[in-house]
Amino acid sequence: MVLAGNRAKQVQWTNVYQDALGLGLVVTGTLPVFNLTEGGGDRKNQLILGVVGIDVALDDIKKLTPQYNLGANGYVFATDLNGYVLLHPNLRPKIINFQEPVTLDFLDAELEDENKEEIRRSMIDGREGQRYIKTLVKSQDERYIDEVYRTYTWAPIKSTNYSLGLVLPPYSTYYIQANLSDQILQVKSYPFV
Repeated sequence: MVLAGNRAKQVQWTNVYQDALGLGLVVTGTLPVFNLTEGGGDRKNQLILGVVGIDVALDDIKKLTPQYNLGANGYVFATDLNGYVLLHPNLRPKIINFQEPVTLDFLDAELEDENKEEIRRSMIDGREGQRYIKTLVKSQDERYIDEVYRTYTWAPIKSTNYSLGLVLPPYSTYYIQANLSDQILQVKSYPFV
C-alpha cells in the first residue's frame, strides 16, 4: 500500500450499522496513515503509523438531501458496492443490534422487478444512468400497492464505494414559471432540468 502511493490512499467505508453511543445509524470512513520518509539508500519506509477514522451519522447525510424539492413521492437513495442501501426511506431497522451491520438490499427496500435488478447491477458496477419505468410502490402505511411510473436516475459518488439515486414521479419533472410583465398572470409549464 505504501509503494502504491496515492492510488492506495482511498477512504474505505463500512456498511451501515447502529452506533453504540447513540448516534443512530452511521457509516465509518477509515484511512491508513503511513510513514513516508526515505530510509537509508533508495529504501522507503513502510511503517504504518495508524488509522484515521470518522463516523458519519445517516441523519446528517439526510439533512443534505433536498427533500422539499423532490415532491411528495420523490426521494433520494444510495447503495454500496454490495447493493445494500445507505439511504432510503424504507431503511428503518426494527431491532437494534450493535454487533451486526444493518444490511437492507436495494431490492428488498423496493418492490422488486427486473428493471430494479438492472438499476441495482448498474449502481454496483459504478455506472450512471436514467430509466423511466412502470413499477409497484407501497403506500406510506404499507396497506396498498399501486402501479406507478417513476424516473430513476443514478450515478457513482466520487471517492466512495457508494452510488446515489434519485426517484421522481412524472409530475415532479415540471415546474411552473409565471410571466409577471403582463397585467394578467400568464403561467406556462416547463420541463424540470
